[in-house]
Amino acid sequence: MNGARLALFHIDFGHFLGNFKRKLGINRERVPFILTYDFVHVIQQGRTNNSEKFERFREYCERAYKILCRNGTLFVNLFAMMKAAGLPELTSFKDIQYLKDSLALGKSEEEALKNFKVKFNEALRESWKTKVNWMMHSLAKDNRP
Repeated sequence: MNGARLALFHIDFGHFLGNFKRKLGINRERVPFILTYDFVHVIQQGRTNNSEKFERFREYCERAYKILCRNGTLFVNLFAMMKAAGLPELTSFKDIQYLKDSLALGKSEEEALKNFKVKFNEALRESWKTKVNWMMHSLAKDNRP
């Protein structure tokens, strides 16, 4: 996808509902979601002392997560109906259970948000694993023009 400034934007929808990529029996994805320090650099507009931008980003993420949780039952029902659509990542009720677990359905909003904050911090702290995965992927693929 291209944005208004013609910047490349890529979303890989093959990585959802717990369907993590594996290679030679090794789990390639080892973080809850991708949030590398490269992303933080962009969020902070290239300045290391611009933590207010990053904190605003974190707050937006937390607000968005709470909205998703509040509407979790709707999402679970929609995904349950889509199960018959033939998506390879949505073939069993364990895929839907992954969604329920991710949205912490059945937990209080405070517990769900606490869980999200742990995942957010883990994604950032362990982002080096994502970069290693990307490097290995680049080496395995011939990306030359």
